[in-house]
Amino acid sequence: MNAFFRIIFQNPDFAVVSKLTEKSFHSESGPGFFSLLQNEFGAEKIYPVHRLDKITTGLIITAKNPETAAELGKMFENHEIGKYYIAVSDIPPVKSSGVIRGDMKKVRRGMWKLMKTAENPAVTEFTGHEIKNGLFVFLIKLHTGRTHQIRAGLKSIGSPVLGDPMYYPKPKIRQTADRAYLHSYCLKFTFRDQNYIFTDYPQSGKIFTDEETGSQIKKLLEGFPADYFLMPESY
Repeated sequence: MNAFFRIIFQNPDFAVVSKLTEKSFHSESGPGFFSLLQNEFGAEKIYPVHRLDKITTGLIITAKNPETAAELGKMFENHEIGKYYIAVSDIPPVKSSGVIRGDMKKVRRGMWKLMKTAENPAVTEFTGHEIKNGLFVFLIKLHTGRTHQIRAGLKSIGSPVLGDPMYYPKPKIRQTADRAYLHSYCLKFTFRDQNYIFTDYPQSGKIFTDEETGSQIKKLLEGFPADYFLMPESY
């Protein structure tokens, strides 16, 4: 199996791939995730239609022709693709569920801050659930697609992603956390009159793969995303 990704589904128009590890989407000091993925497809050119942060694992879509790329890109722009994530923190949130809404402002060292204004807001719906050892699992529905939206949003409610090198308040946590606990779990959409739903449980991280904590998280996911959220895909 490739160390960086796993192909979940493909047809002549698009492929759904799971990003398996912390890897920049575009090339930095070495080949980025998309470059590695293009190598896998060889002569068959693929087109990115959205991206994941370096620290984020999980599902991503790539198109196989310019027409599909344009169509899927428009669907993302119009909030017609359901994007669902899971995250873990070890700091309790100030509220257990709701909507995080606010403009995003770039601040320092590549970080973003959630503002109190809402002229062009990032919108994140979430529910938080406490499991063993003081851990909190967040089931998240993205209604927009801003840079660092989930990471800055969870920090704003007091529960930054465990292992996040930018937003977690204790830098030394990277010495004990074996990964950043943010994962793109589900993509749900209708494309050319056919309904698609893809889910992908994370394959790495002691919390995700531990028998006890993993079973608690999987139980939460039994009703996710259908049973958790009220806001429509398009709003």
